[in-house]
Amino acid sequence: NQGDSLLLYTDGINEAFNSAQEEYGESRLHNYAQSNYQQSIKSFVSGLIEDVEHFAIGTEQSDDITVLTIKYM
Repeated sequence: NQGDSLLLYTDGINEAFNSAQEEYGESRLHNYAQSNYQQSIKSFVSGLIEDVEHFAIGTEQSDDITVLTIKYM
């Protein structure tokens, strides 16, 4: 429907770890999406990547972090 969005991401998002070996996880991703879905696509994606980077600060990631969002206008 008009206004619907689709979020595609690689497992480098939800499987990002912080220095305490905690995973970013599906729950944190879901909470981010629920809190930020009204943003522009560009702001949503850049904000998500920033959120993951902030969560994992100082921890080298072993996987790619890729996000694609499509919004039906």
